[in-house]
Amino acid sequence: MVTLLYTAGLYFILLLFSTNIIGFIVNGFYDPILDVKNKISTERLIERSKMDKTGLKPLAYAFLVLGLIYLYSVYYYFNIGLAFVALTFMLIRIPDVRFEIRTNTRIIKKNIPKNSLNTIITLIHWLMPPAIYLSLKYLEINNSFIKII
Repeated sequence: MVTLLYTAGLYFILLLFSTNIIGFIVNGFYDPILDVKNKISTERLIERSKMDKTGLKPLAYAFLVLGLIYLYSVYYYFNIGLAFVALTFMLIRIPDVRFEIRTNTRIIKKNIPKNSLNTIITLIHWLMPPAIYLSLKYLEINNSFIKII
C-alpha cells in the first residue's frame, strides 16, 4: 500500500520536473521558422525573433545541463527504471511543446492535435505509473527502498 502512495507521488514529481525542464530546452532550441508545415503569422515570427535575441539559447543550455543533472540524480538515488521514466516523460512532451510554440496557445481539450503520434504518446503516458510501481518494487525487494514510518 505504501508503494502505491510513493508511486502516485513520484509520478507527479517526475512529471512536473521533466515537463518543465524539457519545455525550457525545446523553447530555446526549436525554431518555428524552419518548420516546413508551419502556418505561423508574421506577427508571431517577429515576436519569436525578438524573444530569441533576448537569450533563450543560453537559458536552454542551462536547462540542458540541469536536465542531465536531474536524470543522473534520479538514477543515482533511485534506479535506472525511474531515470528511464523521467527521460520518457521528457521525450513525450516534445511534440506538445512544439505545437504550443507554433500556435502560440496552450494545449486544451478543444485544440489538441488528433493524430497517430498523440495516440501513441497517450498510450505511453498510461504505461508510466506501472513502470514507476515496478521500479519501486524492485527497490523494495533489494531492501534499498527508503521507508518512512
